[in-house]
Amino acid sequence: MASIERTAYPRFKAALSAQELQTLYAPTEEERALVATHTRTDSQQLTLLALLKCHQSLGYLPAYETIPTAIRQYLCQQLSLPPDTAFDPAKNLRSRYRSLIRGYLAVTAYAEGGPRVVEQRVTEAAYTMSDPADLINVAIEHLIQQRFELPAFQTLDRLVSHVRYAVHQTLYVQMTAPPERGPEDAPGCPHLRPRRTKRVHPD
Repeated sequence: MASIERTAYPRFKAALSAQELQTLYAPTEEERALVATHTRTDSQQLTLLALLKCHQSLGYLPAYETIPTAIRQYLCQQLSLPPDTAFDPAKNLRSRYRSLIRGYLAVTAYAEGGPRVVEQRVTEAAYTMSDPADLINVAIEHLIQQRFELPAFQTLDRLVSHVRYAVHQTLYVQMTAPPERGPEDAPGCPHLRPRRTKRVHPD
């Protein structure tokens, strides 16, 4: 298993400056309108905006408990909500917001073709590179280019490991296979039989 720290898999920073919060998480007027249209309560407003901005930053929806307090409080401030406003944990709400965010950002669910994209690209790359972290980075870059939502890191790590192993097995078989015998090596070839020498009779 590759270490997530050695890959480009997006994660929250341990600490965010005020400038970083502004750059990454400040909502646009269009995003504010989206939140106002699809929510009813303070918690729902915070939840939808947090999931939207985190998806823009990370490429996937994070678990609520992993969202740093600084981000939650900053978004509360942007929405003029009390700083202790909590996320709405309802599962059906999260599922509905996930579909809404995918449509708004024009990204495709990983399950809808993502594994095939990763297999194809990583298979190509694995013939010239071997480090699991490098191959995971190739997969991440290609998924983002193709506008796929990123899966959980463990999901990506397992698939990349599987593809890497398959390629290495193919290379091993190719390297250890005996050389192919050409036609001239076939038993009974006439040109391999001893040649008769023509006798020269003295005059």
